[in-house]
Amino acid sequence: MLFAILFVAAFLCGALIYYFSRQWWWAVATPMLVFAVNALLDPGQQGALIFTLVFGETIVFFAALLGCYVVQTRSHRGEPEATTVDSSDAKQD
Repeated sequence: MLFAILFVAAFLCGALIYYFSRQWWWAVATPMLVFAVNALLDPGQQGALIFTLVFGETIVFFAALLGCYVVQTRSHRGEPEATTVDSSDAKQD
């Protein structure tokens, strides 16, 4: 359950950062850094620190990257229209 909440939080964080910055590496690195700092500073987590970092960072990486992918496929900023045809090109003989 905790990893599911982590996945959703990393997905939303990655999607929002990518939406505003359009830099996927920034959108992936920020949640990973926040998670790593949080895991290292939590005194109750010291017993399972390696487990938390190995599985948690992997989940955060893929969730944030998926957030970037979803934003990229859903937005149409900067893409040229593929259906427009110049009339001078269409009537060349």
